[in-house]
Amino acid sequence: MVRYGIDKDYEKAKKIWEECFKDSLEEVEFYFKNLYDKHKYLLLEENDEIKASLHENPYRLNINGTTFDSQYIVGVAVSPEYRGKGYMDELIKESLKGARDRDIPFVYLSPINPEIYRKYGFEYVTRLDKYLSLTQDIPYNKIEKAYEIKRVELNSEDEIYSDLIEIYNYKMREYFLYVERDEKYYRDWIREIRSDGGEVYTLYLGENIEGYVALYRREKLEVREIFSKNRRGLENLLAFLKTFKEYYPELEIINPVDNILEYVFTNQKKLIKKDYPFIMGRVVNPLEILKMLNIYDIEMKIQITDSIILENNGIYSFNKDGELKFETTGEWDIKIDIGDFSTLIFGLLSLDELIYLEKLEVKDEIILKNIKEKDIFNLKKNYIQDYQ
Repeated sequence: MVRYGIDKDYEKAKKIWEECFKDSLEEVEFYFKNLYDKHKYLLLEENDEIKASLHENPYRLNINGTTFDSQYIVGVAVSPEYRGKGYMDELIKESLKGARDRDIPFVYLSPINPEIYRKYGFEYVTRLDKYLSLTQDIPYNKIEKAYEIKRVELNSEDEIYSDLIEIYNYKMREYFLYVERDEKYYRDWIREIRSDGGEVYTLYLGENIEGYVALYRREKLEVREIFSKNRRGLENLLAFLKTFKEYYPELEIINPVDNILEYVFTNQKKLIKKDYPFIMGRVVNPLEILKMLNIYDIEMKIQITDSIILENNGIYSFNKDGELKFETTGEWDIKIDIGDFSTLIFGLLSLDELIYLEKLEVKDEIILKNIKEKDIFNLKKNYIQDYQ
């Protein structure tokens, strides 16, 4: 039987998390105290034993300016003695179908092994940049006196959270897909970072916030996120990081994919940059996602195949007035699987790359030419960096 959690499942859910994942005691305690919700804890049970479980954590996403409810699937777990029997397969399918029934058009997760999830229609939709450097090689030595660094405390005033939101929204202007962050988000975010030994610092110029940085002091200085409105603010945040050089000689920065940090470090040869995939997404309702693209002035028919949510199978047709219609059968111009559809929509690969990899089938070359000319399915920048 597949069901959502009830009160008696709390301790068992916590035990399953502890035996299946490598999180610290502090991280586990934080999650189950602040984020666990029995109504979002989906499990498969037989003879009063939980065979498999996952957590469907709610988030608000923004795609191309449209906001909607989504869910971040975390804690996908099967206790060792029940593995290899198909329990998780059944549970993931139920989760996807349930999301469709609740009008959630898109779900996502951060995989340990992406091959596990591709068969369920998940594909990578975001990437992150990782920068490695010696802390002493930061090319900025002093924080300008006009700037003020403030540490964000758990009991900080509400205005601090409004300021964090301001910086984040400023940064996200150039991104196609991202998480909507509000005051509750940032309060939980600060608690999560603090529970894991990290800190968040803000940068002010007078009364105005100019940026912030989230960091951990571990074996190296690890920066989870560093955002600023402008280059001057970013240089001062980096100068702040350099003050840790005596105790943390190595620096690691994780940030959205772009070229800004690379060129703020004036000697790029002292900086190692790595780009890696992070979040896999799954389109649960293609019709609703296609509506968010605001496609018009082109006629095209896309056939989508979905082996799990069968009602998604069919032809999605656009006319020049931007009207979108769904039919179960009919002629098509391009054909794509539901997983590769995410790659197409979120711009991780170009049309030509998808065709080369035999992930996109083209019947009408003229339509393909029109799609390219209108730059409909172009490469895009997406950002999600949440862990639970």
